[in-house]
Amino acid sequence: MDDDSPDELDSSTSTSVLAQKEKLIGQIKEKLLAIDPSIDNCKDGGTVELSGSYESNGTSSNYTAKQMYSACKPSTTVDLIIDGSIKLTASIVYYPYASGTLNAKILGSLDVSGSDVTPGTCGILVNQKITFSSSGPSGSVYGSICGKEIKETF
Repeated sequence: MDDDSPDELDSSTSTSVLAQKEKLIGQIKEKLLAIDPSIDNCKDGGTVELSGSYESNGTSSNYTAKQMYSACKPSTTVDLIIDGSIKLTASIVYYPYASGTLNAKILGSLDVSGSDVTPGTCGILVNQKITFSSSGPSGSVYGSICGKEIKETF
């Protein structure tokens, strides 16, 4: 086998790439779907619910997670009430030789009120695209959170 030719992979290299992809799928699935709702609970009343889904066909994976707040009071010491939802969608497409793309979007709107905060609505729209390859990841993140623009490349 010619070491400079990416078209010639032995079975151990191919198995290694597949194992890396499966490990990545497992890690992302674990982070999206096994989130403990008690981390962001409503200690002083209201509710927060988390739902999600995952599907994979071997060459691509799709994830969705949604967190919904209803009259959520996350603190007993700060007068803050949160209503609204945040949704994360992500898709990963795999290419041969340990490369691929990740596209993710966070979209939502949270209404905040209470005597200890400035009442209002916070819109959230963040897009992310990452390309990963043997030479390392590259990508961009752009959008806005509560009217603050985000634009980064790496």
